[in-house]
Amino acid sequence: MTNVHPLSRTPALIDNCDQWRDALQQYLDAHIPLCQAMAVRVQHLSHHELALSAPLAPNINDKGTAFGGAIASLLTICGWGVVWSLCQHHQIDLDIVIRQSQLRYLQPAKGELLVRCALPDAATWQAFCARLESRGKARISLEPALESENQLASAMVAEYAGLVKA
Repeated sequence: MTNVHPLSRTPALIDNCDQWRDALQQYLDAHIPLCQAMAVRVQHLSHHELALSAPLAPNINDKGTAFGGAIASLLTICGWGVVWSLCQHHQIDLDIVIRQSQLRYLQPAKGELLVRCALPDAATWQAFCARLESRGKARISLEPALESENQLASAMVAEYAGLVKA
């Protein structure tokens, strides 16, 4: 991989979504042991969003609902996965970390956990890439949200930082 590539000529930020969905699942399984313990699955990756799921059983607390730490982890991983997938697609070799987040627990999650995170719009992604090009680091804000039993249970506003690998 080269350091930073401009946006591809396709109007969508990402194409071959099934390929990148599968690549993300393989990466999570191989490099983030927590994802295996939580049984995280990449449900889909589209031109518009990434969705991850996890069953309640390995993520349960003493009240029979999802453990807050599991919810925070799943939301964090989903936003991180958006940035990772876009970087892989655009051949950007980057270290990605969460810089800051604000999480709201809206109601208990009592069933399977489903997290969705919208991909950034083209202008936001282009600004992120331009900043990487000029400074070697950049930030991007995303808003993953967690549903359980078809109800919004938690929402996060998170900022991810990317640093071009030396």
